[in-house]
Amino acid sequence: MTGERPPDRILTARLTLRAWRPEDAPLIREAIDTSLAHLRPWMPWAVHEPSSVEATSALLEKFRDDFMAGRDFHYGIFTRDERAVLGTERSGATRR
Repeated sequence: MTGERPPDRILTARLTLRAWRPEDAPLIREAIDTSLAHLRPWMPWAVHEPSSVEATSALLEKFRDDFMAGRDFHYGIFTRDERAVLGTERSGATRR
């Protein structure tokens, strides 16, 4: 339902899952850039990479805004201390 949202942060024993923030752009850029050759065969969006930190920050800002508005829920998957990005997950909202 639009307007409702899950928690913005989920902690496990080894991981932190949380809503993306624009300031995460350097961390996700590092993760993408170091894995790009492995991502391209499997991830359709990877053919448009590499992107700039500024473009990534703008995308993460959109993800954050959508999350806060209850429209769509993109999570970053981080190490527990949030020093490295391990992946991403999308849990789409139910739309009317």
